[in-house]
Amino acid sequence: SPVCRDFSVAGKHNFDNPRARLIFPVLDLARQTNEVTEYILIENVPGFLTAAPENWPELQNETERINLGTYVKQELEKLGYIVNIAVKFFKTLIYFIIKI
Repeated sequence: SPVCRDFSVAGKHNFDNPRARLIFPVLDLARQTNEVTEYILIENVPGFLTAAPENWPELQNETERINLGTYVKQELEKLGYIVNIAVKFFKTLIYFIIKI
């Protein structure tokens, strides 16, 4: 999954950071392994879904600018995946991950 720091509410929202664009290699991998991959799990912070960096041309379709969540959903659906987006907050889990 892409680095969440640039999409987090507490993050710096530095969409020029190359790490912020790591979703695109993830989608490339999904395209390359489409015939053998049944499931793809992409985990990130809620801000990932709503981000729409102006300098990312991939998020501009024919008529409008879309957010990253919509873009990822559309790209995976083109490959035949059924996309379920769930926003869950597990404070205890996050606590332990941060502490490690």
